[in-house]
Amino acid sequence: MGSAKRWMGRMEVKLGLLALVLGVAALVGDPRGGGSVPVDPRALAREVEAGAGRLAPEELAAWIVEGRSDYRLLDLRGDAAVDTYRIPTAEVVRPTELDEYPVYRNERIVLYADDDLAAAELWLLLRARGYRGATVLDGGLDAWKERVLFPRFPEGLTGEAALAAQRALSVAEALGGQATIGGEALQEAEFALPEPPPVVAAAPVAKKRKKKEGC
Repeated sequence: MGSAKRWMGRMEVKLGLLALVLGVAALVGDPRGGGSVPVDPRALAREVEAGAGRLAPEELAAWIVEGRSDYRLLDLRGDAAVDTYRIPTAEVVRPTELDEYPVYRNERIVLYADDDLAAAELWLLLRARGYRGATVLDGGLDAWKERVLFPRFPEGLTGEAALAAQRALSVAEALGGQATIGGEALQEAEFALPEPPPVVAAAPVAKKRKKKEGC
């Protein structure tokens, strides 16, 4: 609940700035998307209110464990941070390079930084340009550590809650983390982060075939 409120507060400020810069009826061109897209900050605000711009860390973890390949995960942090740890399947992108990065309007794109504020700014720009599949990892890497790599559950769970905890334990182990049942939650200094996986290369830009010339 707290994360959702923080997201909404931040988005209201960002949407206001976006409206001033772009204007409600502005058109933004994008050579990769094939033309201009009408920008309506009020429509973006409605999407934010409905939670359309956020992806739960647990859902992303399930995609990774399942081996899905129908999404693009973009790590927007600095070089030193990604050398320490990055989420499996992540492509490393500097925020200043995103405008030229080969992502497309029909792709499912997940952005993340340490928290969701830095990623939210770029999410707004992508959504304003018509990237309807763009989302932000809810809570960023901080939430990923807390809810996926190092989750904590109380003792004595039964029924569906016990099954959910067991699934989370398996996911944490599969991703190199460690869940805790009972006791005290791990502190940041106690985290033993997994080794960062190899950097995922950007998808190649599709080249258009030349038309055959007539005889």
